[in-house]
Amino acid sequence: MATQLEFSYYRTLDKSEVDFILDTAFGLIPVEIKLSSEIKQQALIGMKTFISDMNCSYGIIINRRTKYRC
Repeated sequence: MATQLEFSYYRTLDKSEVDFILDTAFGLIPVEIKLSSEIKQQALIGMKTFISDMNCSYGIIINRRTKYRC
């Protein structure tokens, strides 16, 4: 198991962004962190753009949602 991850952030000229980009053995993984429990689609434009541009399989969103499913 890896003990170190390389990460950076992503921002476009129109100010769309992704908080963290993890560079892993599985490829790039975009991670977006939101304070609110409800996330509007407009807030995910940067994530969607990055996934499309970099051909990622998925992204991770972390927020304050209180309902969890395991």
